Amino acid sequence: MPLKVDDLADTRAIERSKENLESDSTLAAQLEGLNVRLVEDNATNQLLAKTMLAKYGVSCTVANHGGEALNLLEHDQFDAILMDCQMPVMDGYAATRAIRSDERWMDTPIIAMTANAMAGDRERCIEAGMNDYVAKPVRMHDVVSVLIAWTRDRKRREPNQFRERKQAVSM
Repeated sequence: MPLKVDDLADTRAIERSKENLESDSTLAAQLEGLNVRLVEDNATNQLLAKTMLAKYGVSCTVANHGGEALNLLEHDQFDAILMDCQMPVMDGYAATRAIRSDERWMDTPIIAMTANAMAGDRERCIEAGMNDYVAKPVRMHDVVSVLIAWTRDRKRREPNQFRERKQAVSM
């Protein structure tokens, strides 16, 4: 019996799903164990990002604004920071400049995740000290690709590694 158009469409959809699963597992293997700080003031964006990153095995801790991110950095170190630019209390640009002024975090990748997608916005992020830029609404593939690019060759940090180093220095 010949295949119908619907059967071919179903077959292609199944093949695409299999390819996506293989692609997701390959990406997850590259991101597994990554410890990321998400600096974002919008609760919906926080939930969306945390859920999508968890799918790839990424641990994600949220700071609601730049000032909170700076306070939390005193306690833990992260493999990368996803930074919104427009937030109350302290915006992402000021937070990034403050982070970059401390030598402990000079090499930590900071990726802007911002609704600012106008000409010059990417350059403003780079000038503030951010390493890369993803425009909102974010596509998870873009975030994952940027995280892989900036953390690929970095050793994953243990959550207590920074605290232990800080204690050793103070002794």
